[in-house]
Amino acid sequence: MLGYTGFVFATGLSGVWVAAGIALGIIFSWLFLAKRFMKETDENKVLTLPDYLAKKFGRHAQLIRWVSTILIVSFMMFYFGAQIAGAGKTLFAVFHLNLIGGMILSLAIVIILSFLGGFISVVWTDMIQSIMMLVTLVVLPIVALFYINERDLSIAHALQTSGAGMDSWTGGAIGFAIGVLFFNNFAWFFGFLGGQPQISARFMALKNKKEANTASAVAIIWTILAYAGAFMIGLTALTLYQNHHFADVETILPFMILDLLPPWIAGLLLSGILAAIISTADSQLLVLTSSVSEDIVHNALGLKLTEKQLVMVSRITIIIAGLVGLTIALTSKSLVYLVVSWAWAGVG
Repeated sequence: MLGYTGFVFATGLSGVWVAAGIALGIIFSWLFLAKRFMKETDENKVLTLPDYLAKKFGRHAQLIRWVSTILIVSFMMFYFGAQIAGAGKTLFAVFHLNLIGGMILSLAIVIILSFLGGFISVVWTDMIQSIMMLVTLVVLPIVALFYINERDLSIAHALQTSGAGMDSWTGGAIGFAIGVLFFNNFAWFFGFLGGQPQISARFMALKNKKEANTASAVAIIWTILAYAGAFMIGLTALTLYQNHHFADVETILPFMILDLLPPWIAGLLLSGILAAIISTADSQLLVLTSSVSEDIVHNALGLKLTEKQLVMVSRITIIIAGLVGLTIALTSKSLVYLVVSWAWAGVG
């Protein structure tokens, strides 16, 4: 939410191709991959994506488990670190909380949530948080459009006067550069073709076709509404705050909420931002812990641990992953959007 709205604010109309790539990727994966993952997961009795790949290509099972787990853990650390950085920025923008303190507080919340339950608890919290996210992404652009109309402003004029290429769907690029821009922005699509373990885990958890059909419909509708809303937030923010200097464009979303809405409504919508971050972060921690405990400890190393010992391994992994993610968040100078896109490409 923070990264994409800030990206649209900075790039204009050409930012739409990121939303298009993500939306089409989600639609494609739920329509064509979800049921297949569900079926083959049941047939092969697997719990994780590396284990699924290892069973599919049994001849190189051990190599697949090690390589895929190392890749997942490595890139997911950066993905997780980006979420902690985003949470820190939100708390800084809203409460003027020290950036480092905000990141540490956010990490503590995510770790506590991860300790309290496993996959089922993550799914339930994700459902609640996704509703909060959607409310924020739908309500805010509608309110912003009323303000734009009331102040007699124009989105088209703001785009034309904000910089070269802002009012162009191709960012002002010509020739070969159009293809580069389109591929670079639309490339998010390819990460949805089975390579993201936090997404494939949802497919693998489906129980029957009816459940898969319902989940597909919900996911597709949610995605279209959410990314259309996020795109409009970026454009309306550009219109309202064209002359406002932001030290960090990724703080535009919380700034906009605080500026346009009464405090009690703003509080509800700001919780939607934090919900998005926490939802993503705890899903990533779940992927990391399952990769280490299931794919490495249980399958690759063949250690027969008791349930209590596996829980202990998972919790140690959560703490270590959390500290590494915090270190990445504290030391990375890149925007959240850039770190997430890099990690997404690496895992996908």
